[in-house]
Amino acid sequence: MENKIIINQLAGDGVGAWDSGFPIGNGRLGAMIAGTPGRVETINFNHDTVWYGPKLDRDNPDAIKYYKEIRELIEKGDNKKADKLCYMAMTSTPKYFGAYEPLGKLVVYHNHDDYDYMLRVRNTDGKTGNFPFKKELDLESAVVSAEYEIQSEYEEIQGVNTKREYFVSAVDGVFVYKITSDKPILDMHTNFMRRPCEMTAYKVEDRFVHTPGQAGPDGVKFSTILGARTNGKMEVIGDHIGFSDASEIEIFVAASSDFYVENPFEDALETVKEAMKYSYDELKARHVAEHKALFNRSNITLSTKEDNRSTPERLKEIKDGARDGGMLELFYNVGKYILINSSREGSQPANLQGIWNAAFAAPWECNYTVNINLECNYWIAETAGLPECHMPLFDLIDRMVPNGEKTAKRVYGCDGFVSHHTTNLWGDTSIEGNSFPSSVWPMGGAWLTLHMWDHYLYTGDVDFLRNRAFPIMKKNAIFFSQYLFEDKDGYYITGPSLSPENPYKSKTQNGYVAKHANGPEIDNQIIRAVLKSLLSAYDILGIDEPERKTYEELLQKIRTPRVNKNGAILEWNEDFEENDKEHRHLSHLF
Repeated sequence: MENKIIINQLAGDGVGAWDSGFPIGNGRLGAMIAGTPGRVETINFNHDTVWYGPKLDRDNPDAIKYYKEIRELIEKGDNKKADKLCYMAMTSTPKYFGAYEPLGKLVVYHNHDDYDYMLRVRNTDGKTGNFPFKKELDLESAVVSAEYEIQSEYEEIQGVNTKREYFVSAVDGVFVYKITSDKPILDMHTNFMRRPCEMTAYKVEDRFVHTPGQAGPDGVKFSTILGARTNGKMEVIGDHIGFSDASEIEIFVAASSDFYVENPFEDALETVKEAMKYSYDELKARHVAEHKALFNRSNITLSTKEDNRSTPERLKEIKDGARDGGMLELFYNVGKYILINSSREGSQPANLQGIWNAAFAAPWECNYTVNINLECNYWIAETAGLPECHMPLFDLIDRMVPNGEKTAKRVYGCDGFVSHHTTNLWGDTSIEGNSFPSSVWPMGGAWLTLHMWDHYLYTGDVDFLRNRAFPIMKKNAIFFSQYLFEDKDGYYITGPSLSPENPYKSKTQNGYVAKHANGPEIDNQIIRAVLKSLLSAYDILGIDEPERKTYEELLQKIRTPRVNKNGAILEWNEDFEENDKEHRHLSHLF
């Protein structure tokens, strides 16, 4: 089975960038192992709760006054005014919630006098080039390793083999980095920093370094603990840990936040201390066994043998037309790996970048985008036999529901639960103001609810259906039963809404590119799915109540798919011309 991403290259061959790195994590703590062996090594870290700022109350108080007028403007074909009013009356105030931010960076300084030289190879023609190295991510064990042999004119270090291993343990809650060499030549120092928002770091108990932080005013408070051990010399000076005359060095990082515990400093420090009671081999064995138990729940075999060629080399050959069934196995296994490492019971769900983000102002705030991105992170959860990894999403939905009940009442004057196209750590349900055409779309919560139904279908967990899924499914249905309005043909439709991120050309305003619509096809399909699953749940749970008839009658009044003049599925409530005929979203094929 194809389980390894392998790089066999020369140092400096374009493999140093963060987004070329290998991600490791345990759901809460993530690290990106990027770059090549060199004098300064930087490892970026994330903690799943480091979101900037506090929970915000953002529903626009004017939305309830205007949303029905906007429906009428769309029906009349006055798309310009409808879009303008959507911007002004519907979008949240403030427009943004805080971004998902980095925890910080572990910086490791390799101080050998000849380090710059020893990372170069003397070729047979007398010229000097970069040294070859092997770096790999083993998806089955969730361990990154890098190996190289030092080439130098200095006999002291010539031919010395060096190996590095990295993993983040879910069992013991720590990041572990071990570097070894054939001889005691390792001379290093390391610290943990957070730029550009660095907080004071200081020594603890003469053995550890504590870096506290806070994600903006009134935001989450967090602590990072750096610890280490070695078979050589070690000293803690300032906020650095230094090593010399060593052939083995082990570095540990743990982090915690007051989102989970009252005292994150004590929690992180205790985590490191407990982990360091084990030997490296014991820690690695505990980590690998726990990870494998999840990773090997499913298996796809599309090749006859494992291919140990460099992954970039294989990708290039595929682009040139080669067939490689093993790479398809690898793609599938990467999907499992990413979910396992970024979404665990007791952690937050996988966001736009899983858990790995090096930017303080990341694209789209690195948030939970609910018009497909968050959902597609979890498409593999049940099919790969990883229902535990689905649980963080359900925990987030539970936090969203009370917020979504307030949004339903404030924005639309309706009971029940609604959420829009994005959310965050706090379960925000407001209409985000930073992205059009995507924000004014009241279907996000409904789509997420269907994941809870899928979990029941795969597991048969009736208690989960009764106690967690069914109440939220019903709150979705209550909202739609009050929010939908009747169109000219007697069907009930949404509005104002949109087909996510895909505008169309107005029929009445000289090709004006309109953002908002009434009754887009994706909305019809999601509502039908929600109502069908709810009615099935009534039968499974043996619940008989008068409201059921309301939902049965409503289902009959939701349109089924139609075709446009070209024979394709009709994306909007009318046959509009698509502005971008090759748009990446295929929302009407929900």
